Amino acid sequence: MCLHGRTEEARGLFQEMSEKGIAHDIITYNSLIQGVCKEGNTAGSMNLLGELLEQGLQPSTATYIALIEKFCETGDVDETKKLRKDMQNRGVEPAVHTQDSIITGLSKEGYAAKGMVGCNAKK
Repeated sequence: MCLHGRTEEARGLFQEMSEKGIAHDIITYNSLIQGVCKEGNTAGSMNLLGELLEQGLQPSTATYIALIEKFCETGDVDETKKLRKDMQNRGVEPAVHTQDSIITGLSKEGYAAKGMVGCNAKK
């Protein structure tokens, strides 16, 4: 639904699941996060990440890809770096596509060298 522009409908189903006592899993959260990111709602997507963590779920590579791509697209270098650091701290391995998004996003903002270092840093 979310990937086809029906994010509001998906949010309704998400809420309905909660009301019926149906637990959300990582796939449910990732789908909604991707849709909310696609809408450009970075605050909403970060709220969903917070909910995901509160539920005791572990973000996946797909979780971070959607967020990192959107923050790179909007030029938010600081948030991109925070997400990358969080990803490393949680032991989530980035996909090549994630690395490419970070390098491209940082390069567009004039941080080409930092983009390369940031992707390879293990700190």
